[in-house]
Amino acid sequence: MFLTFKLIHLVGVMCIFLSLGLAIADTQGRWKKATGMIHGIALVLMLITGFGMLQKPPMDQFWWMAKIVIWLGFGASLTLARKKFLPPVGVGAGVIVLGLIAAYLGVMKPF
Repeated sequence: MFLTFKLIHLVGVMCIFLSLGLAIADTQGRWKKATGMIHGIALVLMLITGFGMLQKPPMDQFWWMAKIVIWLGFGASLTLARKKFLPPVGVGAGVIVLGLIAAYLGVMKPF
């Protein structure tokens, strides 16, 4: 069961990057609805499977709480890309850094 959750979680991460790439590349707004749906479904998949892998959150550890903050950053990334608050390269780099930090926290569980 754990490996199934992990696989679905990783598919959700890939869909986040896909939706962000679509939002950056879609200059005419043709894929706005599809991009939003992919992004939202991916966020829900990531949240549900992340808590499924935790089963019972370890209250004495804080790495999983930091990952929830990163999850919120992933959620805001689509709006940042669509509204052009940051240049596309900045949004893309920011999401890659968020993904790197999330992967580090998930693997190392430093705190």
